[in-house]
Amino acid sequence: MALLESSIVFIALVIGTFTDIKVREVPDWLNFSLIGAGFGIAVISSIVSFSYFPIISSLTGFGLAFVISILMFYSGQWGGGDAKMLMGIGAIIGASFSLNDFFVAFVFNLTLAGAVYGLLWGFGLGFIHRKNLGEEMIKLLTKTKIAKARKYVVLTTVVLVLIVIISPFGDLKIPLLALVFLLFSTFYLWIYVKAIEKVCMIKKISPKKLTDGDWIIEDVKIGKKVISKKADLGVSKEQIAELIKKNVKSVTIKTGLPFIPSFLLAYIFTYFYGNLFLLFLT
Repeated sequence: MALLESSIVFIALVIGTFTDIKVREVPDWLNFSLIGAGFGIAVISSIVSFSYFPIISSLTGFGLAFVISILMFYSGQWGGGDAKMLMGIGAIIGASFSLNDFFVAFVFNLTLAGAVYGLLWGFGLGFIHRKNLGEEMIKLLTKTKIAKARKYVVLTTVVLVLIVIISPFGDLKIPLLALVFLLFSTFYLWIYVKAIEKVCMIKKISPKKLTDGDWIIEDVKIGKKVISKKADLGVSKEQIAELIKKNVKSVTIKTGLPFIPSFLLAYIFTYFYGNLFLLFLT
């Protein structure tokens, strides 16, 4: 049964990775099938084993995934497809509140895999669009507020470096200097990410090319009626139909990264190596 569950999740992640990269969308049939399979397998396992544990584990995994997914979705980090995929994985794998639990390990590994994957994808986009990206970064750095912030960052960095150098911490100086450098580079990484968003992720498209869940970043009005607001958490099918019906020529959207590939990477790593967090501790 464990092999069946692992195989179903792996196949679902491969399909989801393909569709997410190709069309920036994970189909609902895939996610809902994964959730349904998770609950169905749990019920069968409970009947066969005369135990409530498989059902409880499946519900716990789904519930934990639901909480994480809601936080990521409403903070704008994930799309609906990513959120539902995690719920499906939670339902089919199940979970317990232990660091050795597979689903808990998967969530830990997904955090790291997502960060590394996001950085690599961002650097790849930056290389492809390096000319426009450089121009956009210069524009951002010369804006009044950002220019002032940069001066404070540089000044703070210099002060912290001097404090570390004259401090009596000895062996801790190199780690502390590395931490100061990390704080300093975070500012420029933020500038880089903002430039990537502007150059690579914000574009105008026809409403006919919209898909359910796309993020429109400007209010769309027809007369006094607002069809879509930038505060909406993704455009709905009904809104898309109305935009097309009203002959709206174009809308401005923000595209996201195809994030499901990081799910697949984290899942493979978890299956073969376990919890990366625990590996660091040992």
